[in-house]
Amino acid sequence: MNKSELVKSIQNNGIKGMIVRFAYILSKPKKTIEVIKLKSSKIKDYPVFELNETIDKECLFKYKDETRILIQVHIYYVDLLNEIIDELNHFPFKYNLYISTTDNIRKEEIEKAIKDKVNAEDTVIEVFDNKGRDVYPFMKQVRNIYSNYDYLLHLHTKKSKDSKLGDDWRRYLYRGLLGSKDNIERIISCFETDKEIGIMYPETYGPLKSSIYYGYNTDNINRLANNLGIKRKYSDKDKRVMFPAGDMFWIRSKAIKRLLDYEIKETDIPEEKDQFDGTMMHAIERMWTNIIEADGYKTVVYKVTEK
Repeated sequence: MNKSELVKSIQNNGIKGMIVRFAYILSKPKKTIEVIKLKSSKIKDYPVFELNETIDKECLFKYKDETRILIQVHIYYVDLLNEIIDELNHFPFKYNLYISTTDNIRKEEIEKAIKDKVNAEDTVIEVFDNKGRDVYPFMKQVRNIYSNYDYLLHLHTKKSKDSKLGDDWRRYLYRGLLGSKDNIERIISCFETDKEIGIMYPETYGPLKSSIYYGYNTDNINRLANNLGIKRKYSDKDKRVMFPAGDMFWIRSKAIKRLLDYEIKETDIPEEKDQFDGTMMHAIERMWTNIIEADGYKTVVYKVTEK
């Protein structure tokens, strides 16, 4: 659709209730643009990229020989370990694996389960207090080591006690962030060929697209932004609200510096009480893209291919 066709479409259909979203095909140096119409007005406007089938193999050579990628996984639900192991074994590069969990019983179970089953160069398993879900353990575990790596992948054992939704959502994110050797190579290739990319993650899982909002987290988001030296106010009235719903993502290590160099107060992280929303950890989840963009990096949200 060209500009005149887009204008005509808007004139015929009206702005209200229609969001125009751009899907870009990542390629070098040309980008093909496809305009997609959506009927739901609840989804904020943001670009969605389609990873190019062509992989820049030349930029990937160093990752075959050097350990420049860190995978951090927070494991609370130990029964999901086999899913994690299966996904990690798609990994085509050298990497170090850091695992956080909440007690020594889980730690022992994890050690037994992954022994000789993952291809990490080095594996570290550490116990943290059961607070801050996956967010706080991730930040505490990588704070002093993140700068040793080019890229970090953060995963966790997402699960819902009441619904199949959590399982489907988790598998969707695992597939999008790992999924296959080719998919992982495409992601790293994107980072390597565009140094402005700070964070990459899959498009919001379909049933949750109407849940991309700040809501009860707005006050914590703005308090965190102010503490990080980001001089702007965020609200659901912003033209674009986007974040990695589910809190799993790929991130450039340099882009995470602002947050990890800031010492979040222990008192800001509540004890675990199955909170649905409104805590500092929910605010951090919604701030990843805002934080990296405050430092001049950009966000890439991409489509997940079907099985």
